[in-house]
Amino acid sequence: MWLIMKGSVDVRLRDADMRGSRRIANLATGTTVGEMALIENIPRSASIIATEDVECLELDRASYETIMLAYPRMGTKLLTSLIQETMRRLRDTSEQLRGAES
Repeated sequence: MWLIMKGSVDVRLRDADMRGSRRIANLATGTTVGEMALIENIPRSASIIATEDVECLELDRASYETIMLAYPRMGTKLLTSLIQETMRRLRDTSEQLRGAES
């Protein structure tokens, strides 16, 4: 998982025909990418493309597990923050789908 410290990225999903991709979001400073793959320990579901110079902090799986085991209070705060961000994105997606139905 990466925390974007500077810059922005596009989140892109492959088209069904695998010939191209479509942009589903733009994320900027202060947001995370890769949290779903980190928590679920599965391959990523989207591609990230920098739209400008980007600086990130990385949290790999081993470090995440260390935090969760050795520093449970910090781990709880981290997990709560990731869940909140995931719920915000889910709400945004729901709103987009409602708009597409209109």
